[in-house]
Amino acid sequence: WHFGRWEGHAVEFEGAGLLHLAGGDGHVRDDGLADVGLPDADGARAVFRDARRFDEALRLMMTAWTEEDFTFEGEFWNVPTPLTILPKPVQAPHPPLFIAASSPTTYVRAANEDFGVLSSGAGLTLDGVRDAYTNYANTLDELGKSREDHEFHSLRFVHVAETDEAAAQHAETSRWNGRVAAALHRGCDSITNGWANDVHSPNEPNDEEWNKRLVFGSPETVIELLKGLEVAGISHVVCHFDFASMKQTDIVRSMELFAERVMPGFDQT
Repeated sequence: WHFGRWEGHAVEFEGAGLLHLAGGDGHVRDDGLADVGLPDADGARAVFRDARRFDEALRLMMTAWTEEDFTFEGEFWNVPTPLTILPKPVQAPHPPLFIAASSPTTYVRAANEDFGVLSSGAGLTLDGVRDAYTNYANTLDELGKSREDHEFHSLRFVHVAETDEAAAQHAETSRWNGRVAAALHRGCDSITNGWANDVHSPNEPNDEEWNKRLVFGSPETVIELLKGLEVAGISHVVCHFDFASMKQTDIVRSMELFAERVMPGFDQT
């Protein structure tokens, strides 16, 4: 989905109402470089501008889904002539909306506005994900809203091998994704021959801390790790199998083991 376009709506219609739509402001400047962590005033202004743009795009999108002959006047978009979007979403009044979240204030906002949550992949340990859900769920409780009606999804790096030792060999490979994201946030990303460089950060997590963010191991270990998230209240896990320069054969085998030996360990209804 790209705000200002309607591809998400088309996918929802063609998919007979199966779309869940997630978005976040991303803290990205108009020139495509990340601003998070930059000390300069231009960077700070860009972060807040992007947050405003995201909020306005969300209002415009929901208005388009739910109103007939609507007009819209905003800071970034204007619809001066009455417009009706057709066809209307299969899911009424609109597809379920999720906010990409990595901070306590975002979890509170999601609960207040009845959004689901898509939590960070590399930014949180598994214990951190459980704590984030507790924050979200407690806010729902305070607002008198049902936990069962609000979903919390977590993006995780996942690799399944025959043994824990075999899976652990790919832990360093997974760090490329985290380092590239961190470099974008710091504004020090670089590309050589079309490939994002593995830029180390002086304050990046050590190996022990990084491994706490991974769902890596034998089928039995992966089941145990995912069960821990399930018991904590996480409704869905988005599995990231393909990262960095891992061989395609290893990626495919991991997905096969997940389907054959991990998924049967969970209720499929």
